[in-house]
Amino acid sequence: ARKIVWRSKWGLAATAVAAFIVFIPLGWHFYQNPMDFYGRAAQISVFSPEWAGGDPQARLWQSVKETARMFTIWGDINYRFNISGQPVFGWLDGLLFYAGIPLCFWFAYRSKGLKRLAYLTIPVWVLLMLLPMFLSAESLPYYQRAIGALPAVYLFPAFSLSTLWEIGDWRFKSRPNLQSLIPILFILFFGFLALSTYQDYFTDWHLTTRNDDDRRVAMVYVADYVNSHELGDNLYLSTQYPQHPTLALLSQEKYDGIHWFNAQQALPLPSPNNNATYILLRENAPQPALLDRAGLEWVTTAVDRFDRPVFDVYHWNSAAYPIPSNQAPAAWSWATSFPPARDWANPIDLPVNFGDTMWLTGHDRTADELAPGAVLELILHWELGVKQQRPLTIFTHILNSDGQVVAGFDANDYPAVFWRQDGGERLLSYFPLAIPPDLPTGEYQIEIGVYDQPTGQRLQILDGSTAVADRLLLTPITIK
Repeated sequence: ARKIVWRSKWGLAATAVAAFIVFIPLGWHFYQNPMDFYGRAAQISVFSPEWAGGDPQARLWQSVKETARMFTIWGDINYRFNISGQPVFGWLDGLLFYAGIPLCFWFAYRSKGLKRLAYLTIPVWVLLMLLPMFLSAESLPYYQRAIGALPAVYLFPAFSLSTLWEIGDWRFKSRPNLQSLIPILFILFFGFLALSTYQDYFTDWHLTTRNDDDRRVAMVYVADYVNSHELGDNLYLSTQYPQHPTLALLSQEKYDGIHWFNAQQALPLPSPNNNATYILLRENAPQPALLDRAGLEWVTTAVDRFDRPVFDVYHWNSAAYPIPSNQAPAAWSWATSFPPARDWANPIDLPVNFGDTMWLTGHDRTADELAPGAVLELILHWELGVKQQRPLTIFTHILNSDGQVVAGFDANDYPAVFWRQDGGERLLSYFPLAIPPDLPTGEYQIEIGVYDQPTGQRLQILDGSTAVADRLLLTPITIK
């Protein structure tokens, strides 16, 4: 169809130029951050060692089979996309789908020119758009990866219905009474589909609690509460996923001022002489050790349409900050081995300054002596500086006498981008350190520090204005 293409050459050129211009910002981002382009695909690829297990061809064939069964056997298990496990078609429309595939090739065989090309394009379209599922190995079938095939897939049952109509119309042409049954049968068929679809989605799917959970409807209830209450300038929201788009859509006026954190590991407190409201989602229940120390005042518990608790609201009313139980001087040292005598350690008084960004004011621990296999629960008390744009992570390690890490936990679930602009907040950070069950008895050091996550560069510990180390040693523990 060269003439048709040539007549449309300027429109096609304008489309290509516009598409390229629109893609430039995304293309530039991918150029600067290549992991954003291929990182997720590499994780779930059938060729990755994790999934292939040394036989990528077998894993690819397994993915093809798992993809093919989505049409009439087994579907996506995610409730946010569909009824869990429900295939694309039922038994009746599934028969029409399978019958439509050879019909498509038959129509192509009987057609010529562009019409033949159109029919042949449809199966090619489906196969190409199923490649993201064929080449992935996680949670198959996964409808979101196959969405590009959606328009073409529904053409196959349409071919079958069209053919049945034509056959019926031709077969009963001389018998008007029977011929009139054809549209009635079609109406009954579509009525059956409509009723079953209504039952599936407006009754079964809608009334399933997992539907709300998988689609994170909890954020809708949070938005309702935020919009209907005067919460002041300090709103702290504990959730597993910060900056949730549902809240951005439904609470636009208050969204930018939210301090996002995860109370399973972190619990920030406002700067002095400030009140604050806390919304703690039940889906990521707060760490009891943090909640007990914070001194928040419970206000109410919100429930969803199934009368299940969704989140708890607390209030901070200029209460006294929690006092750490261990305020003994810490120590800094560049030592790589730790003999019993602490002559190698250099004491440093609290609060300890980490790069003029965070100040350690003390810590709590569950015990000074533990048995192998136990868990040392460590809570660090911090004073925070001004808001940061870099992702800061806190590390905690247990070291043996040779300086080797035998247990560790890195986290900071109050990202620095959500700190107060002028600083002054307090932060309680929780670190469960699992002691290996075969760890020999003896004295072990606890080291802590802060690093920039993308680069791994640690914040320097400042003694006055002098940088002395990049890690801090707390009071040792004994394993016995």
